[in-house]
Amino acid sequence: MAPRRKKETAPAEVKPPDVVASTDAPSPSPSGLTVTSQEGKNTLSTKNISGKQMSDQEELGSVIDFSDNIEDAEAPLPLPPGNYDAIIKGAEAKVSGNDKRYAAIQFYISPDSYPADYPIEEAPDGLTITYRRLSLENTKASRFHLKRFMQNIGAPPAGKSVDLSQWTNLNAKVSVKHEEYEGVTRAVIERVLASA
Repeated sequence: MAPRRKKETAPAEVKPPDVVASTDAPSPSPSGLTVTSQEGKNTLSTKNISGKQMSDQEELGSVIDFSDNIEDAEAPLPLPPGNYDAIIKGAEAKVSGNDKRYAAIQFYISPDSYPADYPIEEAPDGLTITYRRLSLENTKASRFHLKRFMQNIGAPPAGKSVDLSQWTNLNAKVSVKHEEYEGVTRAVIERVLASA
């Protein structure tokens, strides 16, 4: 009896997790980015933020080209401290290094909200800053802070469960401050205020 041949199947498409940009990353999440394995080659299909096709297929390689010399790269100018109108672009539950649940919430600040003296060239497409200070632990204090946070962003009232996806596209007002991280000053969200 002849040995059975294994049925060949098409390579599976692998989608990377969403990339969350913060003040130390240059652009918002690149939706539409997929990596596909075809005939042993990795290819990349990319779309820009507006969903327009940038290129049909590009091979991934070990050499990455940039528009400017990496040796000349400087730290971006952080958004000045102050209160800014923002829109929630996403929220997800995470677990910290010490096994505590928290929400990672991406707030987008439009260039229209920048102060007049902040150079728009620093972030012409706006900034997305991830806020990681909202505990999702089942404690009295955490539940109270979660309630206040939800009131501040105008989220629908919650019973015993909260759907973080309902927060997407809600308006908020955020208080930004500066923080030093690895020797670089960056803008972080200190707190979320009640939106007017």
